[in-house]
Amino acid sequence: MLNFLRIKDLVLVDSCELSFSPHFNVITGETGAGKSTLLTAIGLLLGEKADLTLIRHGKKTAFVEGEFTKPSHPLLEELGIEGERIVLRREIHSSGRSRTFINDHLVPVGTLKQIGSSLIEISNQHAGLTLKKPSTPLQMLDQFSSLSTSEFSICYGELKRLQEQKELLLRDEPLRHSKIEQIQQQLDEISSSHVFETDDNALFSRLTEIEETREIHEKGGEALSLLDTAPLVSALKTMTSPLFSNAREHLEIASNHISEAINEINRLLGTIEIDSFEHEKIEEQLQKIDRIHRRYGKDPSQIQSAKDTLEESLQSLCNRESELFELDEQIKNAMKECDTIASQLTIERSQAAALFSAQIQALLPTLNMPHALFEVEIVKKERTSTGDDQVAFFITPNIGEKRIELHEHASGGELARLFLAIQSILADQSSIPTILFDEIDASIGGMTANTVGKALAAMGQKRQVLAVTHFVQVASQATSHFTLQKKTLKGRTLTTVEELNSKKQIEKEHLRMIGTRSGV
Repeated sequence: MLNFLRIKDLVLVDSCELSFSPHFNVITGETGAGKSTLLTAIGLLLGEKADLTLIRHGKKTAFVEGEFTKPSHPLLEELGIEGERIVLRREIHSSGRSRTFINDHLVPVGTLKQIGSSLIEISNQHAGLTLKKPSTPLQMLDQFSSLSTSEFSICYGELKRLQEQKELLLRDEPLRHSKIEQIQQQLDEISSSHVFETDDNALFSRLTEIEETREIHEKGGEALSLLDTAPLVSALKTMTSPLFSNAREHLEIASNHISEAINEINRLLGTIEIDSFEHEKIEEQLQKIDRIHRRYGKDPSQIQSAKDTLEESLQSLCNRESELFELDEQIKNAMKECDTIASQLTIERSQAAALFSAQIQALLPTLNMPHALFEVEIVKKERTSTGDDQVAFFITPNIGEKRIELHEHASGGELARLFLAIQSILADQSSIPTILFDEIDASIGGMTANTVGKALAAMGQKRQVLAVTHFVQVASQATSHFTLQKKTLKGRTLTTVEELNSKKQIEKEHLRMIGTRSGV
């Protein structure tokens, strides 16, 4: 809780020091007296944005310092801050820089903001409007019952993650089949090339040998086409004269030699075997090996590494079906767990709703709503991270009137009083020790203001309450009373803050608040 507040050169405040009661503190003053400065100072301690215009005119530096009962916060443990109290300090310099301290430790303003969120809860005159948010009733009911949704939130988050993972896999299914086909073709190409067990040089040698044999066969065939004895035989038939006897003899010998040459060539060609199929297969295999080398490299280790990678990718893609099956099982189990936890949340909320509405109902007469009827309704909704429940608050303002849902038609005055009633009920469950009400009573008046004051005083027995008010009925219930006044001194306007300690001071302020001459 806030124990002590010190302000120096902030807006119209020259210097002030305030010690707060642990119970119910009120802050009063004429409109424009500077109550907003006090709220601004507290806001700075909670990490709100610093503005150079906040520095008092003519000064170079302004600061706010507050002493709090030390909260339990991991950041404080990280900073090594011990003891039962902490001091927050915020300095604003005209140069534009701002410095933030916790127990003289210089810290980022973000750290101050995180710590501040565990120190003071602020509710302004429009805070009742939060009841118009559809999400507020569920949050308040869970806070009332100290119901944690973290277990369900974790389970629900895991379920959504699994469902999204499955959706991604299914979306990738057509591409997966295409990739499997592509990788399988690459592996088949490597396998059919026999690149690991084949000697390229031996293949080239064998191919050269076949081609040389083929060339010999072709040359022999060409020679046969040129060797022909028919012209000699014809010549011999015409050379019947004895004069050509010697020539005829030579031609007969030549014809016989040519015939023998032809027979010899035919015999030799008959012994040459040319395996065209083998030649074609060798050429095909060498082409495959050449493609493998161009794609993966000539080093066998490079080819093996590429093959291993392809096989791993193929295995992963082929395992997708089993992965989808496993995902379905995990989704089914996560769904079952979420259903169980969500059902338990609904049961606990239903039980809490009855008690919550009964306690609120009991407070309504004290807030000048004697005939109002308050109800909590829980209906099933589409599942979110908080469960399956939609909580709604209903009120029947007066006997015979129509029941209305708070977020639709409730008036400002009704919302303000209901918000105060709920805050009173939640006071025991709140981990934030201090609540600051900034003119929460702005929408009410008369006797209702008196009941609001009593409600704030009762809340002050459970947690520290700071309240800015214009109502005597509220101020009269306070444990401590602070008033702000605007004065002119030596040509300068000042805002002073004074704690009213005597009965006479308090009575004088009360008279001022109700507008009597004696209070002026």
